[in-house]
Amino acid sequence: MKKGLALICSFLTAAIGFAFVGQTNECAEAYFNKEGFVITISMYDSTGRVDGRRESTVTGVEMNGDTLFTDVTMVSSSGEDKPERKQMRYHCVNNMYSMDGKSILTAMNSQVPLAYVRFTEMKLDMPQYALKMKVTDTLPDSDLRIAFQMRQSFGMKVPASRVVAIYRNRTVTGIDTLVIAGISCVAYIIESDFESNILAARQGMTTVGRMKEWFSPQYGLIRSEFFEKGRLSRYEIATAIKLPQ
Repeated sequence: MKKGLALICSFLTAAIGFAFVGQTNECAEAYFNKEGFVITISMYDSTGRVDGRRESTVTGVEMNGDTLFTDVTMVSSSGEDKPERKQMRYHCVNNMYSMDGKSILTAMNSQVPLAYVRFTEMKLDMPQYALKMKVTDTLPDSDLRIAFQMRQSFGMKVPASRVVAIYRNRTVTGIDTLVIAGISCVAYIIESDFESNILAARQGMTTVGRMKEWFSPQYGLIRSEFFEKGRLSRYEIATAIKLPQ
């Protein structure tokens, strides 16, 4: 169950972290908003053991009115599990950028056809980031809640499932420079309180803690750290960046 929660949180972190914000023209100048940009994230447990890998590739960019849309293919792997491929979409408008909440449903549909799912709760307030920030700036909270139940099959009632990921008190606490594969990346440090909950097969787990992100306005999220009860529980670091031709 804990591994399943970690995978879901990792996916949400990926969706959150690949986001970039800015005025539309500035957003288009960011590397990760250019077709062909690739970033690889390695995931580690609290002991520093590699626990997974995620590669995100920008496959398309589209301008619609004053909104810039970016399509991203994410391929995630963990242990000996078969790699999972997901198609995500992000949008930038009015100086704010976030993942399109419908991408969550698209990702779910790749695992379980939505025609077999009955939703009982849905809130898709995805995290947003600003291109230019300063220390002590605050960002909007995010609130993702999805509750659903598989439609009855052969007269059998399937237990309900629920996923919650909430990030509150998101504050810029510093500016740092990390070197990723020889590339110097200036990033804002953003700290927040998080709460994650997953209910599946009548078993539930809730995790409450702090998250620390290093967000680069040129390369996206390049590092994330998660703390539970004041101790580092897992972290993710960008280990490779491929710039578009």
